Amino acid sequence: MRKPLITFVLLFILFSLFAHPHVNIPVGSTTPGTVKTEILPNSEIPATPNVSLSWKYIPDYISVYSLHYSEPAPMGITDYGLSPNGSYILTTTQWMGVINLYGLSTNTTSVSFQLNLNLHYYLNGYTYDLWVQDVAFFDTQDNNIQILDNIWNFSSPHAYITSVQGNGNIYSYSKLNTTYYAYEASGYPGSPATLTLPATVYLLVNVSTNSLGEPVIYFYYNDGYGWILYDTVTVTNAQGSSQVYFLVDGFQYNGYGTFWDSEMVFAGPGGGSTTYVYSSEVYLELLYWNGHNFQEVENAYNFGSDTGESAENVIDSYYYYRYTGLPVAGLTAGSGSLGQLWNYDSVTILEINTPVQSGYATVYNFSIPFSDSSNIQDFYFTGGEFILTLFPMPYSILVYQNGQLAYEGYSPGDTGLNVVNTERFALNLSSGFIKLYTNQSYDEVINIIGEGPAYIYVNSSNGLSYSLSQEYLNLNGDGSVNLRIYPQSPGFYTVTVTVNLLNGYYLRATFSVYVQAISSVKFNINVVGSQLPTSPVLTLQFPNGTISTLTVSPGETLYLPVGTTYNLQQIIGSGNIRWASPSPINGIVNGSITIYVTYYQQYLVNFNFMVQGGSGYPAPQLIYTSFGQSYESTVPITVWVDSNSQYYFQNILQGDNERWVDFSPTGVISSPGNVIAFYYNEYYVTVKTPVTVYAYINGTKNTLSSGWYIQGTNISIINETYPVSNGVRIILSGISPALNFVINSPLVVTVTTVTQVYLTVNSILPVEALVNGTNVTLTTGWYNNGTKIQIENITRYTSTGERYILTSIYPSASFTLTSPVNITVTYQQQFRIIVNSQLPIYAIVNGENTSLSH
Repeated sequence: MRKPLITFVLLFILFSLFAHPHVNIPVGSTTPGTVKTEILPNSEIPATPNVSLSWKYIPDYISVYSLHYSEPAPMGITDYGLSPNGSYILTTTQWMGVINLYGLSTNTTSVSFQLNLNLHYYLNGYTYDLWVQDVAFFDTQDNNIQILDNIWNFSSPHAYITSVQGNGNIYSYSKLNTTYYAYEASGYPGSPATLTLPATVYLLVNVSTNSLGEPVIYFYYNDGYGWILYDTVTVTNAQGSSQVYFLVDGFQYNGYGTFWDSEMVFAGPGGGSTTYVYSSEVYLELLYWNGHNFQEVENAYNFGSDTGESAENVIDSYYYYRYTGLPVAGLTAGSGSLGQLWNYDSVTILEINTPVQSGYATVYNFSIPFSDSSNIQDFYFTGGEFILTLFPMPYSILVYQNGQLAYEGYSPGDTGLNVVNTERFALNLSSGFIKLYTNQSYDEVINIIGEGPAYIYVNSSNGLSYSLSQEYLNLNGDGSVNLRIYPQSPGFYTVTVTVNLLNGYYLRATFSVYVQAISSVKFNINVVGSQLPTSPVLTLQFPNGTISTLTVSPGETLYLPVGTTYNLQQIIGSGNIRWASPSPINGIVNGSITIYVTYYQQYLVNFNFMVQGGSGYPAPQLIYTSFGQSYESTVPITVWVDSNSQYYFQNILQGDNERWVDFSPTGVISSPGNVIAFYYNEYYVTVKTPVTVYAYINGTKNTLSSGWYIQGTNISIINETYPVSNGVRIILSGISPALNFVINSPLVVTVTTVTQVYLTVNSILPVEALVNGTNVTLTTGWYNNGTKIQIENITRYTSTGERYILTSIYPSASFTLTSPVNITVTYQQQFRIIVNSQLPIYAIVNGENTSLSH
């Protein structure tokens, strides 16, 4: 039975994942070609090279037991590139080793913990392998720790390190006839340092290339003083390198004849030494950067092969952390064997896809309550994905964005690959408010979005029973259950739905159930105008003091307990259009009742007026309709007016000898806004005339009579003759103020006339007469009534020997015209006879004897 472990939290420091900060430390004196002959104390040396295996390619898989098949051996955790499905290749730019120290006792005063990696790069047609070590020396007597790095050339047996530049130096190692690079961190926080157990130590190595294409190796450690970049080593003879990465390759051996592997191992203190373990509680982890996050290796063996140091009496077994499920190598004292810790088929490879591109996540044992998840430190990821190697068991997954929990997921933790798409946990109800009768049931749909097992709980007060179609869902996105409600007694109820996801991650939603009582309250709602935009809101206060609001439709009947207070919305709408009741609608239910409500559609209208001119006019009066009643008010005024109702402005505003008239004083209100009455200024025109007078009034012929005329009216009087009877007429004799004028003030128009009669003169010769005492030739024509005429008896001589004498005038020679007169004047033509005789001569003239004289 595996020993229980204290909860372990994986710490990932953001700066170590992407950037290589420039730490202000002096650059070492290493110069290409300069080699120190002494060996640096505590240097870790590699295993003896195996020429027979140098660059050997194995189509199936390499033999991990070619160097060690039993203890003593470097013990810990190693990725050789072997899985149950065959060999594989893994490349990455970062590896991290984690040492969890609880207790350790050995026969040597110190031991080493080594993060051993193979750095691959390609240059000028050749493949190179630098064996890179990030080492922590631990003194088991005083718990002192010291950090060291080594770089060896594994490109071929006995290859040299010649051109690297960092804080350390190049040293020779005569036993293997080679050189290597080493640097012991001194003076940095935590190296050396004394640890207080239990303690956790992190070792981190990453690689990149500089602007010249030279591999640059960065060595970090963290033993409680924060992350320390203690050495930066540049391979200065490798300009233009490509394929620069740490390599795990299960198909071939490197040029040294050892493995392209990655190791986090426990061994002797250096120089190829072996340590014997008396007691141990040490746990090791080996993680690589997968492009999104640090991941524990998927296939692990409990021993290494690259280093020359080893350990004995060690049982190296597969453990995992109960909270996080992270698999680790647990080192205890005893007679152990070499073998596999875990492989792809015995662990969970958890691949989580999330909409969050960069953030933090917490993945933990599903059996751990959600309330404890805050005690498990998050880890950083990028690229909308993270992959973890875990012990097979169910897992809760929490993804944070900007410090807020954004998405969740669940994995059953089956062995092998488990792909999870995180979801934004949500709980939605089909309805937020339900109205029921006491004998009516209702089905509420509960929709849940999430990943993993979800448990549904329902809670409600007495008087309401319910049943769930399912109390459990295994979510993979959307899921829903049906909640049936059975009301038992009238009242207002709140139902709470709680969904438990991820063992304590709760979401709650509530909906209200209004159970209608026995007493019926019918709402007879009448609308004057167009349809209500929304149903009126009814506020109810039940006898138990609870308050509820709901909407009611015309003709709807509610069943309420006696003593319920109701208050129906009096005004519906906003702005300048509303539907309103003339009085509040409220009361107390004391039995079955019908509530009659009339809503009037109303517009907010501003009534105003304008005048054409003048001054001294009074404000007009207005009659309008509101709530079906007529109201009178002085303009201007802004009031709510019933839609499609008529309004009436005062038609005439009376002044002294002038007034103001609205010719369209009434209308229908069909929209909100402004209604403006326009009053024309009018003046009174007095027409004094004995006859009907015609005039062009603003260009239109009409009778000119006394009355009100709009300011600016143009009047042109027509000078017409008015026949009275045959031979009698009336003519206009005078117009004041003028024949043409414009009305700009009160005015008196005076028209005078004359009656004329027609005189017909029948005469073969012009007739001379005194007309009103004036001698004129009397002709046929019109003469003023009362004209005095005296026909003169005048003899007209046409020649010296001819004349006409007036013989008769009919009917009279002197008369006054009062009616039509036909005058006939006759003349006698006479010729002169000259008688030349000494004696009187007599002649018969027209039969009569007459004396002819000269």
